[in-house]
Amino acid sequence: MNQKKEETEVYSRIEYLQPGKYYYTTTYTGIEENGMWCYGNHRFFTTNPLKYVGRFLEKKEPGILLFMDEDGKEKEVEYGYRNFRTCFLEADPPSVYVLK
Repeated sequence: MNQKKEETEVYSRIEYLQPGKYYYTTTYTGIEENGMWCYGNHRFFTTNPLKYVGRFLEKKEPGILLFMDEDGKEKEVEYGYRNFRTCFLEADPPSVYVLK
């Protein structure tokens, strides 16, 4: 019996990330092509596990995004130039979030 893993739609464009919102990160495993790549209208999917990275703070430098986890620690996530397959999915905020 051949069972296909469930795909989750994710997005790869950092323009969609909003400071103060919470996110998961993963890498995409599939693309639905819709026209030219430069217009950003492709859809991305993953069967990989999602990793919670926390609250988005800012774009730190080309290829690095800064997040704050639930323990108040800053986390850097490589994106774009160094790791082009990185994608994101918005997460619900944790029920208790304490800034330290």
